[in-house]
Amino acid sequence: MLLLAQVAGKFYVMQLISNFLLLLLAVLVILCSCDARSTIDGSSKLVDNEETLVSAGEKFEMGFFSDDRDQLRRFVGIWYYNMSPRTVVWVANWNRPIPVSRIKNEDISVVVEDGNLKVYNSNSSTPYFSTVLDSASNRRVELLDTGNLVLVDESGARLWQSFLNPTDTFLPGMKMGMGFKLTDSRSGKYTFQMGEGDNNTYAIFETGVDIPYWKGSVPSGISGTSKFSKMPAYLTYLLSNFNESDVKYSGAMEEIHPIIFLNILRSIFQVMSMATAVSKVLDS
Repeated sequence: MLLLAQVAGKFYVMQLISNFLLLLLAVLVILCSCDARSTIDGSSKLVDNEETLVSAGEKFEMGFFSDDRDQLRRFVGIWYYNMSPRTVVWVANWNRPIPVSRIKNEDISVVVEDGNLKVYNSNSSTPYFSTVLDSASNRRVELLDTGNLVLVDESGARLWQSFLNPTDTFLPGMKMGMGFKLTDSRSGKYTFQMGEGDNNTYAIFETGVDIPYWKGSVPSGISGTSKFSKMPAYLTYLLSNFNESDVKYSGAMEEIHPIIFLNILRSIFQVMSMATAVSKVLDS
């Protein structure tokens, strides 16, 4: 009987240990699944080790990436979450890429330092990207479900946002106005913007050239429903001068519009780049 009791006691202890280990494993799984974050503050940073920021509703993701055509340079950008192929909608350092060789040998990270968002290089006083705001503490950066990256103070007031500093993509919630420009992020040679002094025209300019390379217009008074002379009607609607609170797309339209616009705009930029190159060859 004594031996039987001892065996039963050991079995009971082993069962307790087994249950405890299973509970511990479950807790660890939950903690790992909740590890994704959407913010960076003065005490945290984002480094190039496949770590990313993910918006609260898992709509957008931000981190380091390489262009499919050039694996020797790294960028910091925002793209649609869990979408293949990766569709990038904003790039911080599009005009100053990071050589892969430096990633391996230097401390390069995304930080909030002195109240500014920076792509920081520990071996240089010049960051790969930085906002230009007065120095302050208690600021943080958050990636929203709209794809907007916002720098806010402790009261939540927005001091800077990527929606007002875009690259080559127009997303629902942005506001197309005078001074707002989309820039060809591959070469920086072309910009897409509203025509000067006219809310019903849009133009593409080549850097250093005052005459528009391309121009489209919308008949006055019918903005948002009419067709551009050279652009599809849904782009007219997307570019209509809505405030953020006025933009109400259906789920399908919200997903397809930005991607279509991104692809069309990049195609226009690429065609113009090729045309410029051919023209130079013919002129030489």
